[in-house]
Parts: sequence; structure tokens; C-alpha cells
Amino acid sequence: MAKRNSKGSYPVWFTLNNGKRGRWTFHTLKARDAGETNIKNLIDLASGIETRETRDSLKWALEQKTKDEKLYLKLIEWGLLEDNRDRERTIQDICDHMQTRLVKSGTLGTYKDAGQNLIDFFGADKRLRDIKPLDASRFEVFLSTSARRLNGRGGSSKVGEGLSKATVKKRIERVRQFFLAALRLGWVEKNAFESVHGGNVPNPEKWLYVPKSVVLDVMKETTNLEIKAKIALCRFAGARGESEFRPLEWNSSWIQWSADGKQGTVRLHRTKTEDSGFSDTIVPMVPELETALRDLFDAAPAGTVHVFKKHSNPGKIIKEAFLKQGVDIVTPYNLRRSYCRDLMESGVDVKAYEYFCGHSLKVALTNYQSWDEIRAQKVTPQILEALTGSDRTQNRRADRRAPESSLESRNDAEHFELSDNYEPQTLRNKELSQKETPHSKIMLEGQNRGYTI
Repeated sequence: MAKRNSKGSYPVWFTLNNGKRGRWTFHTLKARDAGETNIKNLIDLASGIETRETRDSLKWALEQKTKDEKLYLKLIEWGLLEDNRDRERTIQDICDHMQTRLVKSGTLGTYKDAGQNLIDFFGADKRLRDIKPLDASRFEVFLSTSARRLNGRGGSSKVGEGLSKATVKKRIERVRQFFLAALRLGWVEKNAFESVHGGNVPNPEKWLYVPKSVVLDVMKETTNLEIKAKIALCRFAGARGESEFRPLEWNSSWIQWSADGKQGTVRLHRTKTEDSGFSDTIVPMVPELETALRDLFDAAPAGTVHVFKKHSNPGKIIKEAFLKQGVDIVTPYNLRRSYCRDLMESGVDVKAYEYFCGHSLKVALTNYQSWDEIRAQKVTPQILEALTGSDRTQNRRADRRAPESSLESRNDAEHFELSDNYEPQTLRNKELSQKETPHSKIMLEGQNRGYTI
């Protein structure tokens, strides 16, 4: 139990991240316990550990501005809170701050898009403290109805018609992170977007299965060897796109050609999921993929290191290649998704599926499983059998519906071995029903008085 000092207060000692010792005195034991826990969480937050507990402690620290100003100023002095008393922070400030975070380039791109949407709606000079939950709801409506596409992303084909539902949820999730960072920095007292829900939402409009025959026809007509190889990598190896094209090199650590009966392989670096345990995947090359890569290798100048040159928008080029053959809405995502679906329906082991696709089974069930006429036809016999039932199932159901009297016609010696103390369930129920209970007394009294119960 905490000890009081000579003045009857409860002191708390702790070590800051800079190695210095800090001390604060609370007047009650309850305040002392809460303060000690929250200050330690703030020290963890300042060192980069962000959890639900540290976020709650940050809210507690910001509340001290009105409850205990001396403690609030001390937290600023210790470096656990940022001193934001000099000026108010704006939308532009938080957008600039998010661009300094140590995340992947693709994530920075989504931060940039979300920040631009904030600026389009609120203005760059809008103060963060002036944004309320109602403004957050209006911002969500703006994204759905009036926001413009950025860098070709957003799911809309016209400027001003709004973004797709999946993109809106993703942008809201990013903006929530903006205001959570502002809360952590002490720029706001509350996250205005806390009640607006974001997250990843599957987009069925993009769920297109591309059969192998269609892919082979397009590859046959495509003259660009790089595009042909990229199409093959997406459809026959599950490559995500430019992030997994760029690292490929013409050496044995990346590509192993088939030789002497040995299966050829290609190694893909899963940049998107490398932090989740799915880093590198060595995929066996089907003949179509190996032929496409071999043609590209033969045409490459001597001494070429990287397999591909950098394309600004490979997805657009691949889509145009399919459009020339009359196939619409085919992107690297559709090709990869078709590869993952083939693997899933082949019945491979779960761990093997996760390894070769570079993501967890949970992601697959959410984003890669779809329903169409082809799959419906495959399971139709199973559905019919389940609805109609086999003869054995019907007989089992008939036995359950058979009256008790039918049991007498059976040979008890053959089907049952009754013990001496066997007591049929119906007899027990009858005896129980004849027992007098408080409830039965009430029923009987009501009937004697002429009540209908």
C-alpha cells in the first residue's frame, strides 16, 4: 500500500525516457493510483508504444488542463505532452505531420489522398478544435456524393460524382488516424471522427474471375513482352502489381529455370504483407509463365539486372491489353484474385494457401471468395441432396416420427435391453403431472371458480 508523506499526501516517483527522475504528489490514494498508471502509460506513449491504455491515458492528461493545470504544465515540461498553447493547429498541420510518419510509400499515398479530401472539404486553415462530430458526418456524405478522384483512385469515372463505398470507408479510416494522431499530440481534446466508422469493405464490383483461357488469348495477342510477363505473373503466380514486379532480377536467387526435370520457380517479395509474416514466396512456374519470362529474358540487352522497367501505371496498361480483346474491367487485382480462387478451390492445405497467396485465410474469405453462376453449378448437386435427402436420411426421420405404439410391434429382445429398473419416460411424466404443486393448485382453484385458464 502506498505510504503518505508527512503532509498526508501520496507521492509518485517515476523515470522519464531521458533518464531523469520525476515526482508528483496526489492528495488522495485513488488519485495517486490513477495518476501513477496514467503517467507510466504516457511515458510508454512518448517512447512509441501505442495501445488502447496509452490512448486513454492521453485523454486523462488532456483533461488535466481544466482539472489540475499545474499537473498539465508539468506533463508538458516532462515532454509527455506537446505545448499547444501558443497557436491552434489546422488541417494543413495534421496533413504535413502524417506525411512524416515512417510507413510504406503506398500508405503515405493514402495519407496524401485523405489529407487532400480534408482540405477540399474543410479548407487548409480550418482549426482542428473547431471540427465537431456533426462535421465528420457531413464529411462522410461529401466523400460519397461530391469528392473527386485522386491519382485515378476512388472507384468513380466522373469528377464530382463521389467515391465508391469501399474507398469512402478506407478514407474515413485514414482520417480517423489523422485525428487520433492530433489527439496524441495534444492538438485536440477529442477525436471528432470517433463515431464515424471506417475500415476495409469488400467491393463486389471488382470481383471478376478471369478464366485461364481468356488470359492466354490476351497474352497471345499482346506484343509488349513486359506486359505479357506481368499478366502471367499476376494470373499464374499471384503477383500484386508494381510493388512485386520491381524487385525481380535476372539471377538465380529470384528466378530458377526448369532444367533436368527440376521445376522452375520465381520468388516474389510480398512488400505489402512482409510485416505480417508473409515476406517472400517461392512460386512454381507453370509453362505459360515460364515461357513469358523466357521470351522477355531473351529480348533483354546483355547485362540487364532487373526484369522490368518501371511503369507509372502498369494496371492501366494491362487493362488496355484486355480491352483490345473485348474484355472489360480486368486489372492486376482481378488476375491475382483469380489465381487465389483457383488455389482455394483446389483444396490445398491452409498453410500452403497462405504461403503461396501471401495473405491469411481470413483475408481470403473476406476479399477473395465470391459467388457466381460457375460456383453455383458446382455445388448444385450437394444442395439438392441436402434439400431432398438420401433414403437413409428419410428412414431416420421416419423413425423419429413413429408413434410409441409402433415400438410394441418390434422385437424388444433384438432392439432393446431393458434393465429391471427401466421406467418409460411417459410414465414418469404422468406421475410428475399428478403431483400437486403450487402452480397446479392455482389452476384448480381458478377452474372451480369458473375461470378459463
